[in-house]
Amino acid sequence: MATGGRGLYSSYGYGDGDGTAHRSVQDYLLILRERIWYIIVVFLVVLSSALVYTVSAIRIYEASATVQLLRDDPTVLQTQDVVDNQIRGAEDLNTQVKLVESANLIEKVADCITGDDLRQFLAPYQEGREDDPVTPHGLLGKNRKIVPQRLSLVIAVQFEHPDRVIASKGANYFVEEYIHFNNRQRLDESLKAVDELKVRAEQQKQKVDELARELQAYRERNNMVSLDERGDIVTDRLKALGMNVTNVSTRLKDIEVRWKQLQSRGGDMGMISELPFVASDPHIAALKQQIAAENISMAELEERYRPKPPRMIKARTKLSQT
Repeated sequence: MATGGRGLYSSYGYGDGDGTAHRSVQDYLLILRERIWYIIVVFLVVLSSALVYTVSAIRIYEASATVQLLRDDPTVLQTQDVVDNQIRGAEDLNTQVKLVESANLIEKVADCITGDDLRQFLAPYQEGREDDPVTPHGLLGKNRKIVPQRLSLVIAVQFEHPDRVIASKGANYFVEEYIHFNNRQRLDESLKAVDELKVRAEQQKQKVDELARELQAYRERNNMVSLDERGDIVTDRLKALGMNVTNVSTRLKDIEVRWKQLQSRGGDMGMISELPFVASDPHIAALKQQIAAENISMAELEERYRPKPPRMIKARTKLSQT
């Protein structure tokens, strides 16, 4: 019986007469053939699991919107800036990135998502979470990603959502609120400069009145009817102050006229861009020229291609962003 056992194992390559173990390629093929059904079952189980997971997994769409940072702010008043907003280096660029990532901007975007958009935004995340409902603020912060474009002053805002329309709206909302934030900041700085001019004008007026009273008292004490303007230092000072008051008042009136013109437009950017002091800004003029050039390019592409080729989509996207 022992001799027969050694002969059997030897035929499968497990040993020979002298006890040395070795296997050939044929032995491995024989073992594989004997266990082929185990391999097939494991493969089918893994494949089925992968298919079930792929079919049942929620498809996530990612939308991206870009915004360009300007190096200089438009000059509203010929005075020193209240806050320096120029982009000079990596620190300034990172500051703008942090503003886009801030909780304040997330709150502004959350206020924009209302009605049907809010229901569609929350619907994919509310199933099975009745005890722990999700909030728009948490989802906006989680699904949003800020990606600065390398070697440029362009920031890309990427937003993920199971609904492609909501993903696109989310990315656009972040960019629009960031632009509105910058506009509000510039407007607040301009209003601060106007208030400062008003205070300076009032101070100069008080000084003029005080000097006028002192001059009158001096005349009364010395029984003088008039003074020589060329030799009277007080009169020269009064004239200089009077001219300063006149200049400041004129500039203040000009700013008030511009401010009323902006208010009368009611936030319509198309009408605001037609105002002379806005249209003369170099950034606005450059963007208008770029839009005109892209409209010409779109017209040429529409004559050569259908509405949905990649070139048309890319050109239309570029025109919309501009």
